[in-house]
Amino acid sequence: MFAPILLVLLLVLGRMAFAEPTVGAALFGWPPPRPFNYYTERLAPCGSPLGSGERVVLPTKSARVAFFAERDVGLNLAISYSQDPAFQEDFESLKYSIAAGPVDLVSGITCIILGTPIPGAAHGRNATLQLKYLSNYDSPNHYEYRYSCADVTFSDTANSYNGDICMNKTQPIAYDRLPLPFPDPEDERDDREPPPPDRGNWVEAEVERPPFPSWGVALIAIAGSFLCSIIFLLVYKCIIEPHRSRKPVSSNPWVPPPV
Repeated sequence: MFAPILLVLLLVLGRMAFAEPTVGAALFGWPPPRPFNYYTERLAPCGSPLGSGERVVLPTKSARVAFFAERDVGLNLAISYSQDPAFQEDFESLKYSIAAGPVDLVSGITCIILGTPIPGAAHGRNATLQLKYLSNYDSPNHYEYRYSCADVTFSDTANSYNGDICMNKTQPIAYDRLPLPFPDPEDERDDREPPPPDRGNWVEAEVERPPFPSWGVALIAIAGSFLCSIIFLLVYKCIIEPHRSRKPVSSNPWVPPPV
């Protein structure tokens, strides 16, 4: 009776297990990134065959840039002033202010302050920011570079915090606990210390193998239930039902025929 329902649930969970991700291991939080595509995220320089998209305003000095990450990855940030950059050679690396040592995007939100002045930035000038990182999130035994881009226009009068996502923040927080895409200013951590000096880019990353997913446990449980139902159905059809259909043996004692 329940075997068809369990089969449907098993097929649905199997489809979920093999469906392509809707977001990569890391992406821009601010400025907004171009649309994510799992099949093209390895395509340099922007992880998409599409051209530049809608641009947001970014300050020319002390611009905050935020990143969302599902796991720890190394960060390499670059910029291009081409209207529609199509090659990796169109980008040049940026320096930015962050804590000393290798630059990691940790799980959650990471904010950085771009070096001042930003090389080549001028009021009204268009640019494209590029996030490049090394990850194995979809193939634990194989690391590949992934790309994401965000299109901006620099302004001398723009608010340096841009969306409040990086206001007073030098330490990452877990974005899965945030009630809104951007936290309220009063919920932010108040850091009074000045930002550290600019540091260079760091590319290599060591990404731990992701833990066994929760949907995998559910898939195994439903598969086990489905298998038990099949075994019970076979036992019932092959043993119990034939046994019940047999004619009962007469309980009367045997009497010899008359002579």
